[in-house]
Amino acid sequence: MKKILRNLAFRAAAAFALSHILVKAAYALYGDKLFYLGETVLAASLVFIVFYGLFYSLAWSTCKPVAQFIESESNSIPKFGSTELKEISHEGVDGGIERFVARIDEHFVVSRLDVENQFIKCFQQPTFTSWGLAYVIKVEDQKLLIHSFPFIGDLGVRRLRKKGLDQIEACIPYF
Repeated sequence: MKKILRNLAFRAAAAFALSHILVKAAYALYGDKLFYLGETVLAASLVFIVFYGLFYSLAWSTCKPVAQFIESESNSIPKFGSTELKEISHEGVDGGIERFVARIDEHFVVSRLDVENQFIKCFQQPTFTSWGLAYVIKVEDQKLLIHSFPFIGDLGVRRLRKKGLDQIEACIPYF
């Protein structure tokens, strides 16, 4: 998860620094000012370093507890911000938990699988538009208990949670 956030922060900072150069060039072009490329690139580099450092450190410090839990071997589910539990019934076992996880792995990043305890931890990849959600799936008898919680904040979580739960439900026939 830390590697994913670092990659996301790098892309965001690079886009921000590039936009800084383009705005300076456009301002110089339309404002009849002199455009100093060296000075602009130096300023953009400073903007990149500061923006990358702030973005990465704030994002990591905010989502660190959820990321550490989702990558840990712990099977006890702590309370995070807006944790939601959904219970879904399923019919018997057709292909076993391995087949179910293979289908889940097509939509999510599976971070932990405990076949003995029927316990799955997975998460959605963070993107520029959303931080993603973490899911803990516990298989009990004829039902799935799905705990979902966001990495950061509650903004846009409802839509993302519905989409993720729909994707998990679509994998149930392969269970």
